[in-house]
Order: sequence, then C-alpha cells, then structure tokens
Amino acid sequence: DRALGDTAKRILSEIDRLDAIARGFARFGAPGAEAVALEPVNLLAVARDVVSLYELGEQAGAVTVEGPAGGETVRARKDEIREVLLNMLENSRDAGATRIQILIDEGGRRLSVRDNGRGIPEEVLPRVFEPTFSTTSSGSGLGLAIAKRLVEGWGATIGIESRPGSGTTLVVTFPGGRK
Repeated sequence: DRALGDTAKRILSEIDRLDAIARGFARFGAPGAEAVALEPVNLLAVARDVVSLYELGEQAGAVTVEGPAGGETVRARKDEIREVLLNMLENSRDAGATRIQILIDEGGRRLSVRDNGRGIPEEVLPRVFEPTFSTTSSGSGLGLAIAKRLVEGWGATIGIESRPGSGTTLVVTFPGGRK
C-alpha cells in the first residue's frame, strides 16, 4: 500500500510537471509582466522533490543533492525551479551522464547541476540557450532556452561550463543570497 501511495503521488507530481512544461511553452512567448509574483522557495526541498522522480527510473541513485541542512530560500517560483532543474537533469541524462550532482551553496545564491556526461564542444557552447538549438537529434532545443527565460524572470542568471569528455556544469546565480 505504501509503495502504491508513493508511486501515485509521484505520478500526480509528474502530471503537474508536464502541465507546468506546457504552461512554460506558452509563457516562453508571453511578455514578462504576466508572470506570477515571486515567493520564497526552499531550493533544497525542491531539488530533493525533483530527484525523487529520478529514483523511480533507470537512473536511481545517479542524481545526488547537496546543500545546507536547513535549506536556503530564494525569491523565485517553485514550479519554475522544478522545471529548470528537470530541464537541466534531462540534458545531463541525454549527454550520457552516469553521475549528476545538484549543489546548493551555503548562502543560497548558487544552484549548480554538475554531470559527468560527454560535454559540449566549445564552438557550440555559446548557442546552448538559443531556442531550437540542440546538440542531440532527439531534443527540441527549447529546454535551456525556456530555463534561461524563467531564470531571468526571477532576476537571476544562468551560465554553463563544459569540456568534451569531462561533463557539464550549469549554474543559476540568484541575486542577494539569503531572503
């Protein structure tokens, strides 16, 4: 009964996530003034929730979360942080990563996703946030473009570092740290 309850909860959570993705596509072309107000969001709690979705699949144990014990809050939108994290994790998975780390710094200013995937060639790195650009044949190229748009809507920034054969790190930097 407990396993069924947990699975049902995760399925409903995934349905909510897919709904958020659909809304994200709609928001991608919408003006920023239509956005919902920012709220305090516990990064560690959201990251753990997102990782619980991966525990159901073939990548169980491949994704870890590290951060301050009490978690740090930032001004953002919870469903959008989930969407950004899921986009980052999917990119890592598509890059063949076997280890993915979500790292939250002590001050709550940086949220990083680091993987050991195949990395991104330097010559295409500047294009990864462009709509419809993808380094895979299966990707739509909208994941990181949407992530960037959402992150900027919080007043934060997103950056990327990558080396072919060594993996990729995506970093979201929030303004001001603790809120």
